[in-house]
Amino acid sequence: MIGIGGAFILLTLRLLQGIAIGGEWGGAALMALEHASPKDRGFAASFVNAGAPSGAALRTFAFSWPPLCRRSSSSAGAGVSRSWSQPCCW
Repeated sequence: MIGIGGAFILLTLRLLQGIAIGGEWGGAALMALEHASPKDRGFAASFVNAGAPSGAALRTFAFSWPPLCRRSSSSAGAGVSRSWSQPCCW
């Protein structure tokens, strides 16, 4: 129903999300660094930089579930039709 407009809306929202995360990244690293003990400052600040790769790894794991969902459904097409929302499959 929404057609090509959906792609443009998604692109715009992802662009805004990228700008927002770039603005928050420095503040998050600074807060982690300042509130950690002097001995553990580098370790605490490293968690900010580990957030994006961890999220990408979790996303990859979450979207590797469609074959499992297709096997557990009653018909072959039911898993494919649900594969866009993997958290619902868990």
